Amino acid sequence: MTKRASMSNAAAEKLGVLKASASKWNERFPKELKLPLVDAVDHPPHYKSASGLEAIDVIEGFALDFQLGNCVKYILRAGKKNDAVEDLRKAQWYLNRAISNRTSR
Repeated sequence: MTKRASMSNAAAEKLGVLKASASKWNERFPKELKLPLVDAVDHPPHYKSASGLEAIDVIEGFALDFQLGNCVKYILRAGKKNDAVEDLRKAQWYLNRAISNRTSR
């Protein structure tokens, strides 16, 4: 097993322990003190709108390719995970790449 894979397993194990701890906390205390159970892999909050729509839903719904999908992803999450300007620069990079790929044919 590679070092990277074992770190991933360790991280997954720690996440499981944290979720179990949060669940136990939530069972013992009133609603106002409950801890949110965030899943960083399935449905992370930085890719979800207030209505519950996710970036992946938009990307798949419009059948966007890799470059345009990433462009949309970074625009939709701008400022929710990282610095908004950094996310917008990433979106711009992918958009420029998509334009370049389409004009160089």
